[in-house]
Amino acid sequence: RAKFEEAGLEDGVELRLGYNGPNPRRTSTVELIKASCDQVGFNIVDVSSNRFFTQTLPNGAYDVALFAWAGSGQIASGRNIYSTGLPQNYGEFSNSEVDAAWDTLASSLDPEVHLEQVKIIEKLLWDELYGIPLYAHPNVVAHSSNLDNVRSTATQDGVSWNAFQWAFSAE
Repeated sequence: RAKFEEAGLEDGVELRLGYNGPNPRRTSTVELIKASCDQVGFNIVDVSSNRFFTQTLPNGAYDVALFAWAGSGQIASGRNIYSTGLPQNYGEFSNSEVDAAWDTLASSLDPEVHLEQVKIIEKLLWDELYGIPLYAHPNVVAHSSNLDNVRSTATQDGVSWNAFQWAFSAE
């Protein structure tokens, strides 16, 4: 509350929190955020929509967006999200150091260069609080014990990413 008042804000400051709905996990998350932030003086308004990604997000009809990015597994897959002027950079984040690090990363095949540039990018993004991770949710995979080589992945490809390698054992 002290930070709220210190910033010169008055009770009832409206913040529109948008996400792709219906989504029970995100609805619950917004309810928790609202319960906490409303106590301080904000008025959190749930502006979820089943057209969030096609209308709300590109048109900026929100103050805070709640969604997740899951990478493709390609080292430069985040460039489109965190570089100046690129199409998935909905928050219009712009930082010349981040742009330069992405340029260096994307133009190299050296894993050491990739690691060095990712560290730079992540530190700068965190220092500017461009995005705040709220939570991680588990990736649960179940399969028959005689189906070999089923492996989970954290990328957007999901459980079937390596289906071409699956095989039944001779049990």
